[in-house]
Amino acid sequence: LAAAVVVVTIMSLRQSTKQSSRQFEPLREHSEEMARTPRDVLLYIPNLIGYARVVFLLISFGFMPWAPMMAMACYFTSAFLDAFDGMAARHFNQSSTFGGLLDMLTDRASTSALIISIASLSTYQGYTWIFQLVVSLDIVAHWAHMYSLMLPSSEGAGIKHHKKIDLAKNPILHFYYQKGPLFVFCAANETFFICLYLLHFFPDNLYIYWTAVVCGPLTFLKHMFSVAHLYSASYNIAVYDVTYDDTAKEAHGVHTDREL
Repeated sequence: LAAAVVVVTIMSLRQSTKQSSRQFEPLREHSEEMARTPRDVLLYIPNLIGYARVVFLLISFGFMPWAPMMAMACYFTSAFLDAFDGMAARHFNQSSTFGGLLDMLTDRASTSALIISIASLSTYQGYTWIFQLVVSLDIVAHWAHMYSLMLPSSEGAGIKHHKKIDLAKNPILHFYYQKGPLFVFCAANETFFICLYLLHFFPDNLYIYWTAVVCGPLTFLKHMFSVAHLYSASYNIAVYDVTYDDTAKEAHGVHTDREL
């Protein structure tokens, strides 16, 4: 199924690029003029790819305790499809807030679930606290970043994509969110935890071991970027606190700790 989705996407892209711009532009303009419904958004091609990612991820959960190769085949397929949803969104002009949310939540859920599986293995029982810290940092940093971007500002309120950051004021995250570094750090992070999982079942496999050794430092740096994420988001939220009083916050629909 994953292969079919990928092949169909690639064939569609190749077929479309062969058409002349004179033929393609009227079709695109017509599609943009058509009224969209929530169902249309849910059935966008990139979102269908996102659903396929979720399906393969759920299948991998069932195999993780006892069938490592099947588990990682499904897990890797889910991660591999992540490269195509963004491509499809740009090509078919089907970017959506829901799609961005689906992509981010699937990424967070997949990595967290794999780390939880690793922590349950007897090989790593002494390191459970490290895995707990990693999962907590990943979730908290991304949630805080999303929350800070949705707060009203002097430039106007609005939902922003989770990768939209203030590049001018945060050179660390500016570097991280460049296409090349972002891919390298994310790929190394996934590969590192996949290797940790596989080493429990294949402890004498030197290829898996050295792959983990190579990816380990990059994984550590990725989580340091998460710390920068968390600090940046916390600072932005604090700026909002000193800019608006409680009355203004209530007008914005923002809840404070007094209401909790």
